[in-house]
Amino acid sequence: MNQTTTIIIAVAIAAIVGFGAGWVLSPDGDGGRDTRIMISGSTTVQPLMDAWQVEYEKDHSVAMYISGGGSGAGRNNARDGISDIGMASSSTNLTTYNTLKEYRVAYDGVVVVVSNNISLDNLTTAQLKEIFEAGSEKTWADYGGNGDITILVREDGSGTRDSFNGGVGITGAYKAGAQEMNAAGGILNYINTNSNCIGYVNMNSLDDIAGGTAPLLFPNVKAIKVNGVVANADNVKKSQDSDYATGTAYPLSRSLFVLVKDGNLTGETYNLVKWMYGSEAQNIAGQSGFVGLTQKHIDAGLAAVG
Repeated sequence: MNQTTTIIIAVAIAAIVGFGAGWVLSPDGDGGRDTRIMISGSTTVQPLMDAWQVEYEKDHSVAMYISGGGSGAGRNNARDGISDIGMASSSTNLTTYNTLKEYRVAYDGVVVVVSNNISLDNLTTAQLKEIFEAGSEKTWADYGGNGDITILVREDGSGTRDSFNGGVGITGAYKAGAQEMNAAGGILNYINTNSNCIGYVNMNSLDDIAGGTAPLLFPNVKAIKVNGVVANADNVKKSQDSDYATGTAYPLSRSLFVLVKDGNLTGETYNLVKWMYGSEAQNIAGQSGFVGLTQKHIDAGLAAVG
């Protein structure tokens, strides 16, 4: 077998594996573009990356393949060279993943959502810990309501799950009977059709639920405050950047990240990550239901990219 044949077979196998894993390309395929960038990971970051793809490919000869799978998959795929860029919705332990470089590219909030038959509009982080954590005997009667509490959570390996657990102080297992979903849509759909539920989702879901903008996809789901604070852009920015002058820090805020293997931030991958810190990309983040970075973190990101 000659070298050319070997290369062709290798490319074909890579394409089959990629598409089998759920890689999604823009509607016109490669469109004659010169470079493919493989991106995978957090289902929270994925809609933001999809929105960035639309604009970035207009002016660059790049085809972006985007796949979900969760933050854990993003880290592993970037480390193992399956993806050029990994996506994560929680910070990565760079001691464990010591070959990766992490770049903060936007902010988000983990929003607590309940069935609209629940009358309360606020829970503290301490109350959320006692509702969700293993061993809990709490019912809605403990918070002024009625009935047992049905808990919806994200799957193990989800960055949203990690962020929620860290924010409310859960270090062990969830309450027995907690139902795992592999995306925010699954949590919202279940709560929308059932009473007495509670779960958590990312901020870009807000427009689809009660209190968002019509038409609502999940009219029987409502967001509640945490520690008396609403999840909005200013409150999330204040939480992530203490120098930000506006808002009250929202306790379940987080940063969103892309990950690149050490030494691989070159060529078109470098150009794309650097573009994420520009005004166009940051404005798209805000328009897509996420939160753009403060200037301090934009400057820090650009310095890290180099």
